Amino acid sequence: MGSSLWDDSYGLFLEGLCAVKKHLLWGYINREGRVVIGLHYEFAEQFKLIKNGVFLARVKENGKYGYIDNDDNYIFEPCFDDAKSFWGGGFAPVMKNGLWGFVDIHGDLAVEFQFEQVGNVYFNDRFYTVQKNNHWGIMDENLNIIMMEDDARFLIYEDKRIYLKNGRITSERRFNKNI
Repeated sequence: MGSSLWDDSYGLFLEGLCAVKKHLLWGYINREGRVVIGLHYEFAEQFKLIKNGVFLARVKENGKYGYIDNDDNYIFEPCFDDAKSFWGGGFAPVMKNGLWGFVDIHGDLAVEFQFEQVGNVYFNDRFYTVQKNNHWGIMDENLNIIMMEDDARFLIYEDKRIYLKNGRITSERRFNKNI
């Protein structure tokens, strides 16, 4: 029985590229199987369409995370202690010195490092859950931050009560503000 050419792979051929791993290093191949972005990353995720035809991927090099485009150009050189994928709003959570902030697809810091934790993306990439001063809240696609008040079980967002527990949305209920 022969051995596989790659030790591992991540995702599909999005934008014609697929992340592959060989001997502990990641890179990208095209549909013909040719390496087009060299095997030099400690981790590489699948490229993701962010918005306006921009494809980005999170990579790890020398113990730090950054983001590249599909031509292997850095949007952010690896400088973050931790990072998550970009979401549909065009922002990604990144961590430095124990605090999380958000970067945009242009290589700018969009939201200062201020959150103790960042949860998950919810409601079709409309917002992330975030924790600040031991309180959970949400940050929407327009970078509006809505935090829960002390001892509250929910927060109000547009016409919804959003119930949060430990950084996870447990339910959402619509209500009529005019009643």
